[in-house]
Amino acid sequence: MLASIGAPITDERTLFDGDHWGWLRMRMQGMTLDALAARIAQRRIGEVTVLRDLAYEAFLNQIRAADNPANRLIINFDRAPIFGVAIGHFSPIGGYDAARDLVLLLDVTPGYGPSLIPSKLLYTAVQTPDSTTGRMRGLIRISGFRTADRATAPPSPQTP
Repeated sequence: MLASIGAPITDERTLFDGDHWGWLRMRMQGMTLDALAARIAQRRIGEVTVLRDLAYEAFLNQIRAADNPANRLIINFDRAPIFGVAIGHFSPIGGYDAARDLVLLLDVTPGYGPSLIPSKLLYTAVQTPDSTTGRMRGLIRISGFRTADRATAPPSPQTP
């Protein structure tokens, strides 16, 4: 997911810009859709929008828009409908194959990896409540992704 926001992919702590306790909290308790969106917005890499409670066609339109290199899309979903493990998860969307109605889910979790998922199955996995907030899961859209902003983003923390 870090690569989708223009961060070095060596350490997920990059997203926390030196907030060690925030990183530990995330490792222990997970992160909500809104909390992750706020962290991404702090990096000033484009316009960050949280999208939830979308009708299927609106969801699919967002997935289609992910094929534009100026856009990034991160999805928050429950793994149960897709992988049989009931836990919330974030993954970047890599693209959409309209001819086969498959979404490229760029999961880097060991044992999962990138997957082609039918759009309706992925939509079902998004239409589940987050156990922390009770709110529906959804998407984080980063519009107008600017790679030049990487130089002005807060520096990544050094890890011991």
